[in-house]
Amino acid sequence: MRKFVLLLLFFCSMSLFAKAPQEYEKLAPGEKVAAKATIFYSEPFFYDYNKDGKKDEVAMGATLFIKKTKKGYSGYMIRGLYDLKLKKPVAFYADTLIVEPPKDIEISDIRFKGDTVRFKSGPYLYIFKDRGKGILQDEVVVKFKTKTKRLRLYGGDIQIFEKE
Repeated sequence: MRKFVLLLLFFCSMSLFAKAPQEYEKLAPGEKVAAKATIFYSEPFFYDYNKDGKKDEVAMGATLFIKKTKKGYSGYMIRGLYDLKLKKPVAFYADTLIVEPPKDIEISDIRFKGDTVRFKSGPYLYIFKDRGKGILQDEVVVKFKTKTKRLRLYGGDIQIFEKE
């Protein structure tokens, strides 16, 4: 029982140190945006997410932000349900669909090569490729253990500014 309580306190304290997206996006002197993206990986569909009796046009998507700091790269990725009219996320994915942004949005092991950025988010490895303006030539690949999936993109844009 004591170990359980200590473990619970540890996880609660970790959420106190989690940063919000706005904190990542603040640039200190000498820092610059290395990559950013908003992508939609589902066809638009109608869903009454706010239970007001009216179905809104939404799509599943993700937002990515990476900056270059003096210590290296720092960034986040948030996956969720986006209202296409409001142009903002209205629900978020953690293990399930939730209303508030998840606490564990930080990405790690960020590496740039040409028009590509690789990073880890939880147990997944993501590869974002910027092949020009718009989403037509852009590419997103997700790897989990031995499985690899290339996402079909329906909208958005990937912009990679850091070319190493």
